[in-house]
Amino acid sequence: MSDQFGSVTGIDVSHHQSVIDWQKVKEDPQNIQFAFIKASEGETFTDSQFSNNVKGAQAAGIQAGAYHYAKLLRGKAEKEAQNFVDKLKQHQLDLMPVLDLEEKNTDMTADEIADWVLAFAEHVKKETGEQVLLYTFPDYINRFNGFNNRLKDMPLWLAHWRVDNPKLPSTGGWEEITCWQYTDKGSVSGIMGDVDMDRAKSLKALKSKKGSDNPPPEEPPNPPQSPEDDKDWHVELIASGSGSVNISFQFKKGNSDKEPAPSPEPEPDPDTEPEPKHEMIDDYPFKNNNPGDVDPWGFYYRECVSFVAWRINNNLGIPFTNDMTGPNGKKGHWGDGRHWDENARQIGYKVTRTPKVGAVAQWNKGNLNHVAFVAEVSSDQKTVTVEEYNWDIRHGYGTRQVPVDRIDNFIHIKE
Repeated sequence: MSDQFGSVTGIDVSHHQSVIDWQKVKEDPQNIQFAFIKASEGETFTDSQFSNNVKGAQAAGIQAGAYHYAKLLRGKAEKEAQNFVDKLKQHQLDLMPVLDLEEKNTDMTADEIADWVLAFAEHVKKETGEQVLLYTFPDYINRFNGFNNRLKDMPLWLAHWRVDNPKLPSTGGWEEITCWQYTDKGSVSGIMGDVDMDRAKSLKALKSKKGSDNPPPEEPPNPPQSPEDDKDWHVELIASGSGSVNISFQFKKGNSDKEPAPSPEPEPDPDTEPEPKHEMIDDYPFKNNNPGDVDPWGFYYRECVSFVAWRINNNLGIPFTNDMTGPNGKKGHWGDGRHWDENARQIGYKVTRTPKVGAVAQWNKGNLNHVAFVAEVSSDQKTVTVEEYNWDIRHGYGTRQVPVDRIDNFIHIKE
C-alpha cells in the first residue's frame, strides 16, 4: 500500500473483534494512533464492547471515536440519533462521531436517504455540538446517485479496498476524503482475527471539538453579590385570639425563582429488582466458518461450546479459552459440553441449579452433551431463555425457552 494518502494509521472495531488487548494494539509496529469504535445500531442496540473498547483504547493512549450503524427506517432518524447520543454522552471521546451508511436492505430513494442522514446529523449536532463524519463506500454512493450532492458538506470517510490510494467518488460532490478505510483484512497485535484498518491525513482532521485533550469551557463567574444576598430573611406570623401561634419561615434572598433540588432516587432493592435481560441476536462472527476448524478459543467453529465461548468473551468481557486457568490458579480443559460442570468446579467456578443471566446452561445426562448461554430468566425463576448453536439448527443459531428443572447445571463464569 502506498503512503501517499495520510500518515496516521487507525482501526475500526466492534464486538465482532471480541475482547481486545489495547496495550498490545498500542505496541503494534504499525503505530495505531486512533480507533473508531461501534457504539450503537438502529433505535435500541448498544454494542456490548463499546465502553470496554473506549476505556481500553484511551488508557493505552489511542485516540477514540464512536460510530453508529444506520438501519435507515423511515421516520426513525432522530430516534436512531438519540440512541447514538446516549452512548456518546457516556464518554469524553477524542474523535468526531460517525454515521455508518451502508444498509443495503432499503427501498428509500436518494433524496429520502439524504433527508434521513441530514436529520440524524442535525440531531447529533444539536445534542452534542459535533459535526458528523459520514462513512460509506463508492458503490453505495453510486447506487444512490451521490445522494444528489446533498451530503457533500459532511466530511467523508471512504471505504475503498484493494487500491493503492482512494479516489474521490464520481458522484456526490465531495472535494476531499477525510479518512480512508483501506482494508477489512488487517492484522493487529491484541486483536483476534481480521480487523478494518484506516488512514487519515492527520489526527487533527478527525478530532472532536470536545476531545479529551481539550478542556471543557469554563462556566461564567457568578455575578457579584451584595452583603444582603447571603442573609436569611425570617418572617414570624402571630395569630390573634385566645392563644398565639408562631410560624417561622426562612427565605434566601434572590433564590425564590429556583426549583428545589430533586430528592435523590432510592437505591434499587436487589431482592425486588427484575433479572436483567440480554439482547438476543446472532452476532457470532464465525457463522460461515468450517465447523471442522478450530476457533480462536480452542473449540470447533459453530459448535455449542464455540458459541458460548464467544458470548463469554464478548458479552462478559472474560478471556475464556478451552485450556484456561481458573480463578483458583488451576489450569483446566473444558472440552465438549458433557464435562463442563466438572471442569468448572476443578478450576474454581461456581456450579448451581440457580439460573442467572450470563450463566452457562449445561445438559450432561444420558445422551445429552450441550451448553447454551442464558439470555433471560423469568421472574419466578422457573424458565430461562437460552441462546445456542447446533441444537435445533445444525451448526446454526437458535433461541428457546426451557424449564429450569430440565437443565442439569448452571455454570457461573462471571461470579
